[in-house]
Amino acid sequence: MSIGIQNIREAAERLRGVTVKTPIHQNRYLNEQVGARIYIKPECLQHIGAFKFRGAYNRLSQMDETQRARQNCWVSRPQSSCQRMHHF
Repeated sequence: MSIGIQNIREAAERLRGVTVKTPIHQNRYLNEQVGARIYIKPECLQHIGAFKFRGAYNRLSQMDETQRARQNCWVSRPQSSCQRMHHF
């Protein structure tokens, strides 16, 4: 499957108002250590504490009720399987 900019825009629209808008930070110490700007995006602030919420919600939001009933358990860490359906 090829993913293009239109796919990204559509996913962003589906996620609007559902995900937490996480800030982007820089760390002066890390920047100095590597001689470049290091950007940190704390996805641990998402509902389940991980960026995986975005992908799971995006996929589930494209399924109809029958598909969601069949596809109801994805596990990569304990709380993602427990909380990913919270919004459906």
